[in-house]
This record gives sequence, structure tokens and C-alpha cells, in this order.
Amino acid sequence: ADEVLCVVSSMDTRRVRAVGRGMTVADFDARVAQQTTDDYLIAHSTTVFHNDEDMQTLIRTIDAWWEARQKDVSSYDA
Repeated sequence: ADEVLCVVSSMDTRRVRAVGRGMTVADFDARVAQQTTDDYLIAHSTTVFHNDEDMQTLIRTIDAWWEARQKDVSSYDA
């Protein structure tokens, strides 16, 4: 892949969101223990989006990244 993107948020934020969707804390902790660490994901990504705010903030951040990315790509066409 030319680019690898990842979205990360603090463990506390993830836990609150998961419990809010009906997951138990024990289930959340068990699932997290089986997942790749944020440090690994960040180290292997070209772009990292931090998602500790609301969904609209994440969308604005991604839209801004996409707009900048499109400008970079169009500069190669010139």
C-alpha cells in the first residue's frame, strides 16, 4: 500500500464507548488484550487520526487530510 491510515483513541475513551454500546468491561478488556497495540499501529502507519473527540471532529479531521492529500496528488499532474 502507498499509505496506511489508522484511527486511535485513548483506552478510556474506547472503554466508555464500548460500554455505552452494551459491552461489559470484562469483555472489552479481553478483546483489547487480543488486539494489536496502538504503538504498533502508529509505527506502521503513514497517517494517524486521533479520535478522542466526537464524530464530527473526526470527520472534519479526515476531510481536511483528504483535501490536503488531493492537492498533493494534483500537484503531480502539473
